[in-house]
Amino acid sequence: MRTRAIFLCLLLFTSLEAKNDSLVKLCEHGIKNNPRIKSYTHRVSASHSVYDQSVDQYKPHFDMSGQYGRQNYQYESVSGIRPYNGLSYNYQFTLKQPVYRAQLLHMMTDARAKEKLTRLQEKDEKAKLITQILQTSVELIRQKKIVVILQKKTVLLEKAYATIVDRYNIKLASGTDKSQSLAKLEQSRAELIKAKQIYAYNLYNLRLLTKYENVEKYISKLSFNITAVEKAYRKANFLNLRKNMRNNTRIMLDEQSTKIAKIQIGLRNSERSPKLDAVLSYGDAGGTIDYVTRRNDSRAMLQLSFPIYQGGYVDDRVKEAKFLYMAAQEDTENTRLNIEISMEKTMQDIKGGIASVKAQKSAVAASKKYFEGTVESYKNGMQSLTDVYLAESDYYDNQLRLINNESDLILSVVGMYYYIGKSDLKYVGQVQNKYFK
Repeated sequence: MRTRAIFLCLLLFTSLEAKNDSLVKLCEHGIKNNPRIKSYTHRVSASHSVYDQSVDQYKPHFDMSGQYGRQNYQYESVSGIRPYNGLSYNYQFTLKQPVYRAQLLHMMTDARAKEKLTRLQEKDEKAKLITQILQTSVELIRQKKIVVILQKKTVLLEKAYATIVDRYNIKLASGTDKSQSLAKLEQSRAELIKAKQIYAYNLYNLRLLTKYENVEKYISKLSFNITAVEKAYRKANFLNLRKNMRNNTRIMLDEQSTKIAKIQIGLRNSERSPKLDAVLSYGDAGGTIDYVTRRNDSRAMLQLSFPIYQGGYVDDRVKEAKFLYMAAQEDTENTRLNIEISMEKTMQDIKGGIASVKAQKSAVAASKKYFEGTVESYKNGMQSLTDVYLAESDYYDNQLRLINNESDLILSVVGMYYYIGKSDLKYVGQVQNKYFK
């Protein structure tokens, strides 16, 4: 007995645990298998290599050059002409260490900033993918509930139509009643077919987004916790939510692009900066050589290069970079405004959705009460069976409206999480634990 109780507890705990992180599992499948995110993972590695390249250019460079072969020439001097013919060779080793390269320093800063940009792009792609997976999951839950209600409604209308046909056959119902009942039945059947098609379409989309076939097991037992949404957003302050907008990955991307545009100004301006290198070299020659050839030549020197005039080329490049920086600033501000507008609309959708759900719950309760009253009236002989069918059909219609209102509300909440920069696996678990059950 005790063993059985322990087994049942473990089974219950396992099922609850699987239910509590089912959306997280779906998002993990998507992030792991999505080719675009894989692409950005490789891009991050590539951008880090670019930074390494810029650092490597500041490290010592060691070169070796040499020649070996036969030479035949005549050397003319005041004393006469001397012929030379035979094998000869020469070689030289050079070690160069950059001491000051302003352009290289700016290249390091630029490469590091671009690496961060690539990481932000990867983060933004993950955020958008997670949002898509959550939204598609909500649509699947919606359509599954709609299919169940429409199946019940269709069965009900089939019974109603059969009853009216029987009444029509004994001259107790008109042809208009019969046609109207058939029209409602066919409309319900069409709505059911459409709902099943939408469900199949969303199921296919979710499989593509997650690269996983058996996605239904993760959402089959999920439903919405609207009460939690009402508690969280009934007194929500838009100004407080807007403070979190700075964490939005799209805004962070544009801000980083603006920083890179500013770095580009310094990078291009550094093209006219002096370059200072320390150079060590050693060389020797042998074979058939003349008396002016240097032997055992070793040098240690500082090499200075100072660009003076490039025909205005660098000035024009700096001017271009400044305009691009100003454009990047405006792009960032435009993105911030657009997201703020979207956040405001989403907040209004959430507030309106809460009110709509509340009103629709009242409508569902009223239609249920009316349906139950119609059943009692039918039992007492005061109303017909057709009236009962119509009352029950109206009850199902109100349930469908409630399902749509609840789904739209959850979709708005998911969208808000993206706008405030909380679309990652950590917050997916929070969303499921709070707003799903």
